[in-house]
Amino acid sequence: MGLARNTDPEGLNCFAPAQGAPCSPETGQSVFFFSDPMMGILALVNLLTIIMLFPVGMRVLHDYRDQLKQGADEPVFDPAKFPDLDIDASAWEK
Repeated sequence: MGLARNTDPEGLNCFAPAQGAPCSPETGQSVFFFSDPMMGILALVNLLTIIMLFPVGMRVLHDYRDQLKQGADEPVFDPAKFPDLDIDASAWEK
């Protein structure tokens, strides 16, 4: 199957078979009208998640820095220091 001749003067239907739907100006606008608010909602969810994980990340970072101050050449994460985080200790075994 070869490339079909583009008869659309605006060139909008040239990739319609790959998209699985006709691509008219109205369809393109409706996609952007739907996707922009959804991207905003996803950004808010991501920001909320970062805010919730920030204290945990800071605790782990402080442990890392404390190990460096104590002279550790290669700091090692010890899940036993954070029993409240419910970390799978077997995932951190060497």
